[in-house]
Amino acid sequence: MNGIPLPVAFFEMEVDGVTYSEVVTAGEIALSGGTYSGSLTVESDEDGTVVGSDVDTFSGSFTVSGNTVILADGHGEEIVGTFTATSLAVVLEDGGISMMLLFTR
Repeated sequence: MNGIPLPVAFFEMEVDGVTYSEVVTAGEIALSGGTYSGSLTVESDEDGTVVGSDVDTFSGSFTVSGNTVILADGHGEEIVGTFTATSLAVVLEDGGISMMLLFTR
């Protein structure tokens, strides 16, 4: 994520001496027959101790043109990715945070 291997913190802040962070620990995506599905596992930490874990799943349809893939989620959101024989790179925007995810085979 953003060029850093998982696990990686994508959000971190300190309040009253306690550091809170959200850490992506795992991710996967599968593309087949015009549909895609995948997941990201995110842990919530307080001062380095895991206090929660969430699996964010996603799915939809995709189209391919050259080495560009467009992932559509059915709710009007589209994510544009670029793939090679061994990887798929996508950029996600969430709450003003931009994340580049690189999925490899």
